[in-house]
Amino acid sequence: MKYKPKKYNSKSNKIKKKSSRIKSSSKKSYMPPPRKSSESDLQESEKFVEQSPSGRYLRFNEILGEGSSKVVYKAIDTAMMREVAWNSIDVRRKSKEENKRIVQEIELLNSMNHPNIMKFYGSWTNKDVNNKTVKINFATEISTGSLKSFLYRYKFFKLEHVKNWCRQILEGLKYLHEQGIIHRDLKCENIFIHGDTSEIFIGDFGLSLRSEQGKSSVGTPEYMAPELFGDAPYNDKIDMYAFGMCMLEMMTLEPPYNECSTIPQIYKKVINGILPESLNKIRDPDSREIISLLLSFDPSKRPSAVDLLQSNFFKKINESKLPDEKI
Repeated sequence: MKYKPKKYNSKSNKIKKKSSRIKSSSKKSYMPPPRKSSESDLQESEKFVEQSPSGRYLRFNEILGEGSSKVVYKAIDTAMMREVAWNSIDVRRKSKEENKRIVQEIELLNSMNHPNIMKFYGSWTNKDVNNKTVKINFATEISTGSLKSFLYRYKFFKLEHVKNWCRQILEGLKYLHEQGIIHRDLKCENIFIHGDTSEIFIGDFGLSLRSEQGKSSVGTPEYMAPELFGDAPYNDKIDMYAFGMCMLEMMTLEPPYNECSTIPQIYKKVINGILPESLNKIRDPDSREIISLLLSFDPSKRPSAVDLLQSNFFKKINESKLPDEKI
């Protein structure tokens, strides 16, 4: 067998040389991995700035919500490793009656256990050098935000979605009323949602009380039943009236009595049995009929939470029949 020398291929040789140059240049451009972020790199909202006396709850500087009575921060429950809402109330400038309501809200939350009622985890106080309470804090379930903010942000929901949310609110109201509790300030701002699951729960029980105590007129005017504007006793049907207003706002994306510019104007319409103009914007006849019943001037004509849950209108939807995207 004769030896055959390999032919020289100038093109292939050039390619090899070129590829070797690429490899060498890639080595020179090697970058080290990014360094791990230190605590100094964290944003202010990501640092915990306060802890509960036991050290279980750590509060961050991120405000989730703020009202006239309290500030709600994001926090972490280190025992369960879950995010929670840290509710902080400065009691120094509040009256005895206001402080009484705060304690009442905490006691009510602590006594309740239902998936559609805000979960309560624990409470504690901050005291000054004279051992006087300056702040009352309590940890509760955290949410994406209020149903009101969710509604106005995502406007492409349908009637079936409203029914789903309403059914969960009704389950919460059914539980409250069976426990003899009247919420007294039910509105879309006090109803919260988990945006990833569409689960609803009722919160903000600062004005809630036992049904036998119902005499004082409190609440948000747009959602207050006619009997709340007088001195007569009332019952849990005021919550059903407020639920009707919530349902109206969900379906119209318009606050009840939006046509009024002052509280006296709202008061005048309510005590005269004049319903919000936005009710005329609802096209679905069944929805309009239910809301009209809930807003009845006579409390005895308003359906209860149990009545509505047993109706076909609020029956649970079959999720398997909902439209789905396919690849």
